[in-house]
Amino acid sequence: MVCVGGDDAQAYVKWLTKKTCHLYRLPSESEWEYAARAGTTGAHYWDADTDNPADVCKYANVVDITFKTRIPLVANWSNHACRDKAAWTAPVASYAPNAYGLYDMSGNVWEWGEDCWHDSFLGAPANGTAWKAENCSARVLRGGGWGDTMLGTERVTTHGNGGLVERSVFTGFRVVRIADAN
Repeated sequence: MVCVGGDDAQAYVKWLTKKTCHLYRLPSESEWEYAARAGTTGAHYWDADTDNPADVCKYANVVDITFKTRIPLVANWSNHACRDKAAWTAPVASYAPNAYGLYDMSGNVWEWGEDCWHDSFLGAPANGTAWKAENCSARVLRGGGWGDTMLGTERVTTHGNGGLVERSVFTGFRVVRIADAN
């Protein structure tokens, strides 16, 4: 799902919790990175030792040759030197999964997180929980998007932020189901 704001994503998890009688929420920034890394330590969750630039199109929907061919108005944008076969958002699971079997952890759309935006990680919770704030005017976004002109946004460490009502073709979300207590 795309074109959703942070408030929309929060409303969805509340609705899903009520509808299914199971607890859902957005992932914390720490949980998102753990899931995206899938046990790797490199900049990407694929080819961690070499970070072969051509591998990005096997695993992520990014600004690539396909994008530049279909959208000639952006000819001066930097692009990855590969073809991912999508110029805009791609259907879920169009690319190879990471080692945990999770799809689309990099590229395609930026994903809303549970955390409020902070300029640095200084003071962040060490236990993986979401970093909340009394006045949360912006939330964390992770994963990079299909139209990011700055190469490298598909790295698992990249994070951004957006206003809670901000909607865009570049933003979406995934949910975390919280284990039942019994």
